[in-house]
Amino acid sequence: MLTFVFICAPLLFVPGPTNTLLFSAGMLQGYRGAVGLVLAGLGGYGLAILAWSLLYDLLAGSFTASALIKIGCAVYLFRLAAGMWKTAWRSQENAKFIGPGMLFSSTLLNPKGFILASAIFPHGWYREWGSAIGHLLPFSAGLLAASAMWIAVGVFVNRRAKGLSQSALAGRFPAMVLGLFALYMLYSGVKDFPAAFA
Repeated sequence: MLTFVFICAPLLFVPGPTNTLLFSAGMLQGYRGAVGLVLAGLGGYGLAILAWSLLYDLLAGSFTASALIKIGCAVYLFRLAAGMWKTAWRSQENAKFIGPGMLFSSTLLNPKGFILASAIFPHGWYREWGSAIGHLLPFSAGLLAASAMWIAVGVFVNRRAKGLSQSALAGRFPAMVLGLFALYMLYSGVKDFPAAFA
């Protein structure tokens, strides 16, 4: 169990769609206002990993399905990034826009969910209760720690960055990270298409 936590930890703590939104929420809404989003992230990851695991088993070897799913995720992340970039230009009063729905949906389509399901969680982990609980509990603990850290970083940066626009910093930085993840997913999906027709 401890080994599984250490395997998951690097992926959970690095910047990504979910962590950047938590960072922004920490900046804009404070720790108390953002901490409620952690459950939305946990639910999004749990559902994403289960869905990806089922699809991975069901569509094993289907490069066409994999490519289309990745491209669909990329389109969604591009739209989310564009929306955050536009919102970053609004005033601070109108910038508190990160809610549970946004965090849940972005986590659901987070590329990390696919990586976790296909490369870190063992094949068929969900088929037995003991295996499912034994993997989900340590994963949840790691995710809660990573979420708390990114919210705290957002709160800290907000206190230090007094001369910067709160909404701009909290909106543009995540928008750029989301855009990079979207480009990665788009590249990965397009790259799968030649194999699909081989």
